[in-house]
Amino acid sequence: MKNARIMDKAQWVSLLEASGLDEQDMQRWHIEFEQAMPEMHQDFLESLGIPKKQITKIREWSKKGVD
Repeated sequence: MKNARIMDKAQWVSLLEASGLDEQDMQRWHIEFEQAMPEMHQDFLESLGIPKKQITKIREWSKKGVD
């Protein structure tokens, strides 16, 4: 992974928006990710450089399925 290229949050959001996802679609994406692979969701969010408090919030509403 030493030579791995990593995308930041802004790049991911831009890519998802370019793919046609709106804010509600991205929330559903997080919900599905959290339900299917919670540990990988955590790792993914950390890889984007998102602060821990924000990760906690994202994972909390993702677990509840709140849009």
